[in-house]
Amino acid sequence: MPGNFRKVDLRVHKTRNAIHEALLKLLGRRSFARITVNALCEEAQISRRTFYMHFNDKYDLLKFHMTNNCVKIKQGTNGENSCAQIETTINLLIREYEKEISNLVKDADNETLNLLYAGMLSILDVPEEKEEDGKLSPRYIVFSNFCAGGMMKLLLWHVDNKFPQDLQWVNPYSISLIKHLVAWGSGQDYIDGGKPPYDQSRR
Repeated sequence: MPGNFRKVDLRVHKTRNAIHEALLKLLGRRSFARITVNALCEEAQISRRTFYMHFNDKYDLLKFHMTNNCVKIKQGTNGENSCAQIETTINLLIREYEKEISNLVKDADNETLNLLYAGMLSILDVPEEKEEDGKLSPRYIVFSNFCAGGMMKLLLWHVDNKFPQDLQWVNPYSISLIKHLVAWGSGQDYIDGGKPPYDQSRR
């Protein structure tokens, strides 16, 4: 019985990975807005029934993709949470998936943007804050939207400027700022050894 479970788990893992790879390949050719479940099934060589056994829709698949990227970024920091470590890992992923990122944000609808916001907050470890009645606190709503909106605007800036090689220093400043704000919001001091030195040429 345990052996059968392992075989089922392996099949599930392989199928989910095949669908995920299909998403990345299609994002390399078209915007996420134009990707359909049929196109994903054709690329992954699976049936629609198989797709829906693993994901509710293409947004559920995108959420899976964002979660995988968050895990990659956190693994890439080797347990260190400085903005320098996070920035290095983010830059590597941006360089690896420039076309896919461009097509992901192109003509993005609200559901896509919300998933991107949630992914960015997860990467930055912004803690969720709730009231006694279980609702999100006003402070968290304002702060999380401020952080995610800023990071999203920066991502769009990268896309619009075609991911300039000489401007990778932008990310550590934004990450450092958000980490300072997280600490400030929790009433703690934050000392970040990852901030880049000031450079007159960047004025």
